Amino acid sequence: MREIELKLLLDTRALTRLPKTAWAGRSNLAGVKRKRLRSTYFDMPDLALNAAGFTLRVREAGRDLIQTVKAKPRGTGLALDRVEYESPVGASTALPDLSLLPEEVAGTIEKLCGGTSPRPAFTTDIRRRTAYLKTPDALIELALDEGAILAGAEKEPLRELELELKEGTPLALYREAAQLLEEVPLRLSLRSKAERGFRLASGGAISPVKAGPIQLEATATAGEALEAALSSALSQILANEPAIMEAGDPEGIHQMRVGLRRLRAIIGLLGDHSEELKTLSLQAKHYAAVLGRARDLDVFEEEILAPVAALDLLETDLTPLTSALGRARKAAWRDVQAALNEPEFTKFLLSLACEIERLRMAAPDGELAAPAQEAGAARLEKAAEKAAKLGRKFAKLPPPERHELRKRLKKLRYAAQVFEPLFNAGKTAPYLKHLGALQDSLGALNDVAAAEETLARLPVAAQYRTAAARACGFILGYHGHRAEEDLKAAGKLWKKFAKVPRFWQG
Repeated sequence: MREIELKLLLDTRALTRLPKTAWAGRSNLAGVKRKRLRSTYFDMPDLALNAAGFTLRVREAGRDLIQTVKAKPRGTGLALDRVEYESPVGASTALPDLSLLPEEVAGTIEKLCGGTSPRPAFTTDIRRRTAYLKTPDALIELALDEGAILAGAEKEPLRELELELKEGTPLALYREAAQLLEEVPLRLSLRSKAERGFRLASGGAISPVKAGPIQLEATATAGEALEAALSSALSQILANEPAIMEAGDPEGIHQMRVGLRRLRAIIGLLGDHSEELKTLSLQAKHYAAVLGRARDLDVFEEEILAPVAALDLLETDLTPLTSALGRARKAAWRDVQAALNEPEFTKFLLSLACEIERLRMAAPDGELAAPAQEAGAARLEKAAEKAAKLGRKFAKLPPPERHELRKRLKKLRYAAQVFEPLFNAGKTAPYLKHLGALQDSLGALNDVAAAEETLARLPVAAQYRTAAARACGFILGYHGHRAEEDLKAAGKLWKKFAKVPRFWQG
C-alpha cells in the first residue's frame, strides 16, 4: 500500500483553535471523539532497520493491535511518499510478527536483524481525532494528534496534523494546507514520528542537512530535470528548519541558505518561462538575505575573530568586540527565527510544492520538452563562458569583480550538479572537484574582504570604541597578510580549473 501524507506541526494555541476553524468544519473534525493510540517502535540495538530505511511498529488502538512496516520515503517532495504494509496481529502479544509481511520484505528485515528479534526502541502515546475531507478532486484523511514520544527517561511533546491522500494528487494536500494556514499558524515538517523517536532514543542531535544527489534518467526531459532540481532544493530548505529553530545550529542557517540560492539558480537556469517561479525566486532572495545577515556574523566569529583570539598575542582587549558581536548575532538569529515562524514562509514552501507538482503532472512542451542532456549542455556552456570571461583576468581583478566571479562559479556549480547524472562520472567528478576547491578558496577571500564592513557595523559601546578600533586594526592586518597568500593560491586554482575538460563537451 502506498502512503502519501503531508505533516503539519502545531503549537498549543493552534492545536486548540484548529478544530474550531471553518476549514475543519468541512470535515466535522471537532465532532469526532479522540482515540488513544499507543505505539511501540522496534529495532535492533544498532538501529539497523532505521539505517536501512525501515520503520517497524505495533500500535494499540483500543483492543486492536496493528503491525505496520513502512519503507524509506521515495523522492524528495514535500509530502512523504512511501510504501507501507499493515496487518492485525494476535491480541495475545504486542510483538512484531514478520510472517505477516510479504516474503521479500520479511526476508530483508530478517537479514537486517541477523536472526534475532528486534527490541522496543521507543513509544508514542497520542490522542487522535480522525476525519475525512472530501473535495471535488480528492479525498483526504485528517489525523489530529496530541501526545508525546517516550524513550526511556526522555520525552518530547507531539502536536501535529497529518493530511493523508486517499484519492487525488498531492496538489490537493498543498492546496488544503494553504487554506488552513489562513486560519491557523502551521509549520511544515519532513520528519516522521519514527525519525523523531529514533533521534530521541539514540540521544542524537538534530543535524543540518546537505543537498543529496539529484536523480535523473538518461532519457529525462528538461522539464523533468527542472522538477527534480526544484524538489531537491525544497527538501534542503525545509530539512534544515529544525536545525535552526530547535538546535540553533549555525550550519543549519548555512545549508538552508544554500538551498535558497540553489532554488534561485535553478529557476534562472530552467524556470524563467514561469511567472510563478520568478515570484518564488524573489521570495527566496528575501529569505536568503535574512539568513545571510546571521550567516555573515557566524562566519566572522568562526573564521575571522576566533583565529586571532587563539593567538593570545594581542595586547588590546577583544572583549568589547566579542560582546558587540554576541549582541549582533543574537539579534540576527531572532530575525531568522521570526521570519521562519511567519505564515508567509510556510505559504512560500507550499506555493513552491504546488509548482513542482504542476510540473510533474503536466506534459512538457516548448523548451521543457527538449532532452535534459541537450538543454544542460547549452546552459552549462553559457554559465562556464560567463565565468571564464572574468576568470581570464583573474590576477588583475579588484575585490568586487573577484566576488562577482565567485557568484558566477557558484551558479555554474549548482547547474553542474543538476545535470551531473546525465554525463560520464569520470568527467564530471574532476570538474566538480576543481570547481569546488576554487569556489571555497574565493569564499575564504570574500570572508576577509567582508570583515571590515562587518566590524564597522558592530554595536560597540561609546566608551570602548578606542580599544575596539585598535583591535579591529590588528584583526584586519592579520587577515590582510594571509589574504595575500590566499589570493596567490586562488590564482593557481583558477589556472588548474581552466584546464579541466568541460564534461558536457563531446
